[in-house]
Amino acid sequence: MHALIEVPRHMSGALKLEDHIERLAKQIADASDVLYLGRGTSFRSRSKAR
Repeated sequence: MHALIEVPRHMSGALKLEDHIERLAKQIADASDVLYLGRGTSFRSRSKAR
């Protein structure tokens, strides 16, 4: 239930990054190679690990 309550805050944060994400996307749009590193869905966030 707590995760659902936090959705609006996380969405607001993501929307604040929209311009930055768009600039990055334009930079890599024509790249022939891109290395993507990420965490899986089972990775515990810092706030949950405490």
